Amino acid sequence: MGTPAIPPQLLRANQWMANGEYENAASAYKELARRAEELFPQRAPFLYIEAGRAAILNGQTKPELPICGADSPSSLHKAETIVCRQSVNI
Repeated sequence: MGTPAIPPQLLRANQWMANGEYENAASAYKELARRAEELFPQRAPFLYIEAGRAAILNGQTKPELPICGADSPSSLHKAETIVCRQSVNI
């Protein structure tokens, strides 16, 4: 058993964060999170959080998603809903 390979897009996102390229990092993390919903659903919330962190560091302070508890569109992804519900329950 070896160490699992790190997806190249995740490596790029991490490098963009380290270099202060937050807009690129946010976009990459969000795409990774959406793909992770089906293959690795336990990882998706973390990736959405990283996307949000990168967006905030980039100066984007207006939410892209509805505020938790508000009427949400049916197009919300499962992991986004899970993160929203978990943050309300904390």
